[in-house]
Amino acid sequence: IKQPHKINPEEKIEYAGARNFFSDTHAGQKLEMVSSASISKHSKMPVAHWILSWREEEQPTHDQVEQCVDIFLEEMGLKNHQAIFGLHKDTKVYHLHIAVNRMNDETQKVVEVNKGFDKEAAHKALAKIEAIQGWKPTDNARYTLLENGEIVRARRPKKEYKPKAKAVDFEHARGEKSAQRIIHERAYDIISAAKTWDELHKNLEKVQLKLEKKGSGAII
Repeated sequence: IKQPHKINPEEKIEYAGARNFFSDTHAGQKLEMVSSASISKHSKMPVAHWILSWREEEQPTHDQVEQCVDIFLEEMGLKNHQAIFGLHKDTKVYHLHIAVNRMNDETQKVVEVNKGFDKEAAHKALAKIEAIQGWKPTDNARYTLLENGEIVRARRPKKEYKPKAKAVDFEHARGEKSAQRIIHERAYDIISAAKTWDELHKNLEKVQLKLEKKGSGAII
């Protein structure tokens, strides 16, 4: 993280820092993290490594990197954990490496970020960083930050639906919609919005559809 040129000669360190160590030296911080992480008996990977990347035309300042690390660690629930980070620049883009120790020194247990859904927590952190620092949102971003500070699921444009080839052949031969297309038109929004099974069944019934068990799955 702090010496990327050893692996890639074209990659250079632009900025580096650390969080929650007693030592001010890199060697001392490494020893602290190794000592803490080695306490773990149940997790083989107590130290997590994340990489956050910017677009080719984007260049973060040192202050933005510091803020980025703070936001990321807080959203991951690892604000008070040991972390070492470095901003790298290769031939194309800036990217930030963050190594964070998930071992909690007080409880001596490894924190499971977001109950194991750590990528979801990371996507929320990205949405917050992009909004606060004014970066262009990630393509197909999962989350977006509202004006009130709430992070919510991003709405994606609905893709044009195409039934399977067999259903398309049926439509061409009969000159009418296939069952696949009818179900998609009537049920897609209902299924996407349903919060409970009861709500799903009631709303499907309103459009003359029904969900039934079949084998290990279900059929509409």
